[in-house]
Amino acid sequence: MLQNLDLNKKLKKGEFTKQLPDLRTQLGELQRKLRRAQIPVIILFEGWEPALMSKVINQLLVPLDPRGFDYYNIGPSSPEESKHSFLWRFWVKTPAKGRITIFDRSWYSSSAARSMDAGMDTVIVKDVKEINTFERQLADSGVMIIKLFLHVQDEDRTPTDEEVCGLVKDDLELIKRQKQYIPIIDKMITATETPLAPWTIVESADEEFAILKVLKTVASRMESALETNGTASDGGYCKLEYPTIQSTPAYPKLNSDTYHTKLEKYQQKLKKVQMELYRQRRPLVLVFEGRDAAGKGGNILRITQSLNPRTYQVVPTGAPNDVEISHHYLWRFYLGLPEKGHISIFDRSWYGRVLVERVDNITPEQDWRRAYREINEFEKAMVDDNAILIKMWLEITKEEQLQRFIERVDNPLKNWKISNDDWRAREKWDEYTAAIDEMIARTSQPYAPWYIVDSNDKQSARLQSQKIIIDVTEKELGLK
Repeated sequence: MLQNLDLNKKLKKGEFTKQLPDLRTQLGELQRKLRRAQIPVIILFEGWEPALMSKVINQLLVPLDPRGFDYYNIGPSSPEESKHSFLWRFWVKTPAKGRITIFDRSWYSSSAARSMDAGMDTVIVKDVKEINTFERQLADSGVMIIKLFLHVQDEDRTPTDEEVCGLVKDDLELIKRQKQYIPIIDKMITATETPLAPWTIVESADEEFAILKVLKTVASRMESALETNGTASDGGYCKLEYPTIQSTPAYPKLNSDTYHTKLEKYQQKLKKVQMELYRQRRPLVLVFEGRDAAGKGGNILRITQSLNPRTYQVVPTGAPNDVEISHHYLWRFYLGLPEKGHISIFDRSWYGRVLVERVDNITPEQDWRRAYREINEFEKAMVDDNAILIKMWLEITKEEQLQRFIERVDNPLKNWKISNDDWRAREKWDEYTAAIDEMIARTSQPYAPWYIVDSNDKQSARLQSQKIIIDVTEKELGLK
C-alpha cells in the first residue's frame, strides 16, 4: 500500500493560505456540532517523521476548543501500563460522548515496536485481531475513528536538534530503521483497513499539502459522523435454542461442623493460590452474578477473609454514573481489571448490559444484542493475555428469594440490603429468567464457561464457589 503512493504531490502557490482559514472555521463548527450531537471522535496519527507529525497535529488543534478534546503523545508503556494488557492503556483513554481524543502515535506504533522485538508474524497476527475487534467495538458504539498515516520517502539522516525536542526513544528508533519498519507498517495498515475504521494515507513530502489533506479528511469524516448520527451496526444477532437455568442440580446441605471444617480448608488453599498467582504474574478475574439476595456478598466475603489485601480488589458494580455513561459501556470495567499477579472480584459486572438494561428497557435492543459478541471478545482478550477468568451465576428459587427479602425487611441490621428496585425486579422474574438463559447460552465459551452455583443453601453455595475457584486456578497454575 505505501509503495504505490505519489509522494511528490504539492500545492499550487498561494493555495495553503487561501484554503486554511475556511478549513479552520469549518473544523471549529464541526466540533461544536459533534458535542451537541454527543458523538465521540478518535483521531490517530502515525507516520515516519515525528517533527512533521507534531506540526500537522498542531495545525489541527488550533481551530478546536481545548475544553472539548484530549491529546495523548504515546510513547513506551509506563510501569503501571505494563502491568496490563496491550490495549488497556488505550481503552482507558477513549473519548466520552461529544469529545475528541487525538493520539499522537497509537496502538499501531506500540504493536510495530513489539513486532520488531518478538518477531513480525507472531505479534502482528495476534495484535491485528485485537485491534480490529477494539476498533469495531468502538465504531459500533458510535465512535468515529479517523486513522491518518503521514508517509514520506525513506531518508538516511539524523534528526536536527530542533526536531529531537519532545521525541522519545521509539521515535528516534523509527526514524533510523524506517526501511525495516515499512513491511511491518504496510502489513498492519492492509490488515486493519476496514469500512468502520479506514486509513487515510497522507503524502507528506510537502508539509502544506499534508496539513490541508489532514484537515480536509478530518472535516469530511466529522461530517459523515453527523450525517449518520453515530449509527451502530446490529452486531449480527441470531436466535438460539438454549436450556433453562432452572434445571441446575442441587448441592447438598451441610451441618455446621462440616461447613466450617471445609471452609477453613478451602480458605487455606485460596491463600496458596493467591501467592502462586503473584509468583507467576497471572491475573485472576472472578465474576459473581446472580438473582437478588442469592448471596453474592456473602460468597465474596468468605473468599477475601483469607487473602492478602495488597493483591486483590473487590469491584462492586452499580448503575453507571454520568462519566461512565458517556463512554463505551465496557470502559468502566477496563478500569477495574487486575494488573499481572493480582485479583479482581466483580460483584456484578458487564453482564448488566444483557440483564437489567435489557429487561428494564434501559438500553436499545440493537445495543444489548450486540453486547453478547462484545462480551465474548472482551473475555477472550483477557484470557489471551494470560488472565484466568471464572464466572459464577448464583441461582435461587423464587420462594427462597421471597423468604430472604422478608428476612431483610424484618431485620434492622439487614434492611439496608433491600430496596424498591429489588421488589420491582422480582415482579419481572420470568423476564429475567429468559434474559439469564440467553446470556448463559451466548456467553458460556470454552475459554470462559459459566459455573452455575445452586444457592438455596448459603453455606453450601459458599463452599461450592470456593471449590470452583480452587479447581480452576490450580489447574491453570499447574498445582494439580
